[in-house]
Amino acid sequence: MKIKLSISQKLQLYIISVTAIFMMSALLFVNFKSQQIAIENGKKYSEELASKYAKEIEQKLNNDLIIVRTLSHVMSLYRAMPDSGWMNVVPTIYHQIAKNNPQIDNIWDSWEMSAYNPNYKKPYGRFSMSVVNSPKGQIYSQEYQSLSGDSKLYAENKAKNKEHLEEPYLYAFDGDKNHEVLITDITSPIQDLKGNYVGMVGADIRLEKLQLLVNKITPFENSSAYLISNKGLYASHPDVNLVGSTAVEDFKVDDILYQIKRGNEFKFTQIEDGQEYYYIFKPIEIGETHAPWSLGLKIPVEHIVSQAKTESRVYLIFGIFIILSISTVIAFATRKITKPLRAITKVLLGMSEGSLSKDMLTNYQTGDEIEEISTALNRFIKGLSDKAVFAEEIGKQHYDNQLELLSDKDSLGKSLVEMQKSLIDAQISEEKRLKEDEKRKWANEGLAKFSDILRQNANSIGELSTIFIRELVKFNKANQATLFLLEEGVYRAKATYAYDRDKYYLSEIQPGEGLVGTCIIERKPIYLTDIPNGYIKITSGLGQATPNALFICPIQTEKEVLGVIEIASFNVFEAYQRTFIETTCTNLASVVEAVKVNENTKLLLEQTQQQTEEMKAQEEEMRQNLEELQATQEEIAKKSSEMASVLTALNASSLVIKLGLDGTIMDINDSFAALLLSSKHELMGQNFREFAHLQCGEDEFSQLAQNLATGQSVSVDQKMLLKNGEELWVSQVFSAIFNEYKDPESIMGIGMDITANKQLHAELIQQNEQMAAQEEMMRLNFEEFEQIQTEFSKKSDEVTGLMNALNMANFVVEYNLEGQIIEINETYLNFLGIDKEEALALKQSDYITGKNKDKNDFVWQTLLEGNPWKGSMHLTMNDIDYTLIETYTPIFNMDGELVKILKIANNIDYFEL
Repeated sequence: MKIKLSISQKLQLYIISVTAIFMMSALLFVNFKSQQIAIENGKKYSEELASKYAKEIEQKLNNDLIIVRTLSHVMSLYRAMPDSGWMNVVPTIYHQIAKNNPQIDNIWDSWEMSAYNPNYKKPYGRFSMSVVNSPKGQIYSQEYQSLSGDSKLYAENKAKNKEHLEEPYLYAFDGDKNHEVLITDITSPIQDLKGNYVGMVGADIRLEKLQLLVNKITPFENSSAYLISNKGLYASHPDVNLVGSTAVEDFKVDDILYQIKRGNEFKFTQIEDGQEYYYIFKPIEIGETHAPWSLGLKIPVEHIVSQAKTESRVYLIFGIFIILSISTVIAFATRKITKPLRAITKVLLGMSEGSLSKDMLTNYQTGDEIEEISTALNRFIKGLSDKAVFAEEIGKQHYDNQLELLSDKDSLGKSLVEMQKSLIDAQISEEKRLKEDEKRKWANEGLAKFSDILRQNANSIGELSTIFIRELVKFNKANQATLFLLEEGVYRAKATYAYDRDKYYLSEIQPGEGLVGTCIIERKPIYLTDIPNGYIKITSGLGQATPNALFICPIQTEKEVLGVIEIASFNVFEAYQRTFIETTCTNLASVVEAVKVNENTKLLLEQTQQQTEEMKAQEEEMRQNLEELQATQEEIAKKSSEMASVLTALNASSLVIKLGLDGTIMDINDSFAALLLSSKHELMGQNFREFAHLQCGEDEFSQLAQNLATGQSVSVDQKMLLKNGEELWVSQVFSAIFNEYKDPESIMGIGMDITANKQLHAELIQQNEQMAAQEEMMRLNFEEFEQIQTEFSKKSDEVTGLMNALNMANFVVEYNLEGQIIEINETYLNFLGIDKEEALALKQSDYITGKNKDKNDFVWQTLLEGNPWKGSMHLTMNDIDYTLIETYTPIFNMDGELVKILKIANNIDYFEL
């Protein structure tokens, strides 16, 4: 059935329908396009932000790696220094590096003991030095590690022999587990000239510092960022409780760990709790570790398009408002329409079909509402025509057309004008964004390029300066530049590009001199576009001209200005270019400072090596170095302290005599003199061969001296005649004492009174004149220090002879304070019938028989109180009872602390009477 409608109803239906369709189509189209643009812009912005922060984190870690790598290269020259020299220099370097780099919590190293001690043959065991940046100041420590075997992690890094970035792990710098924090290690191997591994240098970095940086990455509401390690651990996370845990299980992408390990950039979306999220992952490459990390950015898709949705709702509400307004006007007007409206109705029918032209204009001069309708309709048709043309031009992106509004109430016209303004603003914003993207891309590429230049040329300031200034001019499309560096208090032109050679090759600038000197004093960049006449010229084969822009930038650290770059161009330097130059100058300052430290260290090593070679070539020349002198004095004082204890034990337990090569008594201890019923004064100068009634003539004694000269020790049982006519038997071991030229100088004898079945024994390691650790000794002249060194060498040879004789004639054992055997000589091992490994597992009380247990406890308590003890002791070994004559002597270190117990013993039945 056909529905009949009135003209008024039809008019309302057609006009409202056409207007609604037109407006809604336009609104839906704008809404769809704006959402697409917003999503793409949001994703691009997020990716650029992720790239920026990934590069920033990568730059921070690579800067720390450069420091560690430089230190490892410097440490590879340790063999060029004397044994004690490099161990004294290294802590000083570490303290300075730790002071200049507060972002590093700990600088440490690890040296294979076999690398610097040729007598150490085990494949494990290492020595470590470290400097910790603590809130209370720097803490230096050193220790021995892996003495029973390398840990699994250290063994893997040693086998790889390359730079390494450790996975995050918990560590307490003060040793308190309650203060553990998550850290990572950056290490670089120390290699010898053949590339063999001899140790490593490392730096500890708290990951909470990176956590603060990552927490700043919030491009949208409810967005968050993560830092994931090479093996899939959270190095940072918005929820600190998840830091250090496994990250892979939180994502629905199967190959995420594979992508991270390959250093790939990837992105994906996934649904979480009913909400869609967009994920972006950017790789972070650290040096040559080949173990990339990844920075992840999580963004709710809803927030990316939220702004577009808001604008769409505004457009929709506005369109509905226009439609309702037109409907109201039509509803009011149609009540007044009569038959003359047929023509108007026909026009409107045409308009309802989408027809719009000037032929549709009407002309009614009725003087009533119809005339007004006609006039209004004509204006409306003209306005719609203009708006259609205007919209069509906008669709073609021709935004320079003007639309004449019908009146101040022309909402549709205003909407189209506002839409035109919005599209113009969007186009301007897009062009601006593209320009900013281009500038950002240019700066990022430049920073990466100059980072490579700084890293690849960090061994030579001259080569680095030349390459840096040349590439800086080219990259900024400038014309010429000069790089001044501080050398010996003067800023000299280190490198130039395109400058006149005669004018600038030997240029020197003082602080405050000219614009460059002003830049040095003020420590701020200077930018000029109005160059003073004659200040600078850019020359070529065709002539010369004054540049249009001059930029002078300091190369500075927090402490001082290391140099200045002066760069000139016919083109002005934009703000982003000046910012880029300042950033590269800051990076250059760090590298120049590191290179200077490296060169100074190399120079010090070369000087030390030269002094070492001169010392080997000329034994008379000693290096007058305060640190080495102090080390020598401390070593001498330590050895003297030990020697004093050993001499006390030796004089208390043995008969000691020193003879000339002809048998003349040169020295004799009080125990030996008392045993011979004489004083030391009476015996000095007598011929021991005649006095002791040795059973050999002068030729035989000469032969004995010759045998001793070969380094052998000779044992002789001697019968002596005392003043009272009694006979005395002494078992004597003779050894030769050599001078610094390895010629025999005297004969040293150590004996035991076997008549009384007493045997005295002492361990004598080194003997030297006691040197007081006073400041006056550091001012000794060269001849006095040489005499001390010669005497020290002489006494060392004498002690070596004494030790050989001592170990052949007695049982010698060293115990720690718990009674555990820590050293035992071969004579005692042969007597006990066990090997050294079995002996080191024993304690002093393990082989004491039951009836001597209480006595042994008393003796040990006496020793721990610092008192020596002499007497007999019964022991049982292999079901055989022995009685030993034993002397226990406490051994103290330089600080007077009891460190070990020395026992000298012998079996009563060992000697035959």
